[in-house]
Amino acid sequence: MPIQALAPPQRLYRLIADQLEVLIESGEFKPGMRLPAERELAKKLAVSRPSLREALIALEVAGLVNIRIGSGIYVAERSPKKDERSHKVLRAVPEHEPGPLELVRARLSIESEIAAIAAKTATNVDLAAIRATIELMKLENQANPPLQEADREFHICIAQATGNTAFVHVVRNLWDYRNGNMWQMLEKHVLTHERLAHCVDEHHAIYTAIEARDPRAARQAMRVHLRSAHDVLSKELLNEKKQ
Repeated sequence: MPIQALAPPQRLYRLIADQLEVLIESGEFKPGMRLPAERELAKKLAVSRPSLREALIALEVAGLVNIRIGSGIYVAERSPKKDERSHKVLRAVPEHEPGPLELVRARLSIESEIAAIAAKTATNVDLAAIRATIELMKLENQANPPLQEADREFHICIAQATGNTAFVHVVRNLWDYRNGNMWQMLEKHVLTHERLAHCVDEHHAIYTAIEARDPRAARQAMRVHLRSAHDVLSKELLNEKKQ
């Protein structure tokens, strides 16, 4: 038997999405049908609810389900051509694209330490740049839909304050993943002016810790900020009403 290249292991949310896609395409879940409640579905699949949520977002990006906040997940109408229906998740979500929750978890580990370093190295010019992004974010939040460039610049400015260009590239790359299909779809459901107002407060807490030259407080403030983002993404998507 010849040596064959090993396929890279699939992430859990993709395995879940693949299984649900098969069930939808086989007719187990029919068009217009409401999928089982999140808790029940996660239990049947023996997976965590956050992983299930990422899978459901992938299915929505692929056009296989419709997520109705406060109501549930419904199977979308099918395309009449079978070849247009198969492997929709694989085509809609690139294999290299991280899930939204794993992206936030990566940022939590990396950017918390960047904030701690910035608290030691930030110059007055750096502090002014960070502070300016907070003021700009307040203005951008008034737009409809709200803009997020100042949010991105806030995190990049903190990385720049470390004096390490590698950190700057890492933070930029992490933010670029937010342009992916899954992240954009998820934000459509959970991004609100209220949430962005909380972000401004959290950004201010991070800035205050960096300005005070307190690495421990800066690390903790960034962790609080990104944990809050993780909680919003993982808990609010399927805020279903009881049937």
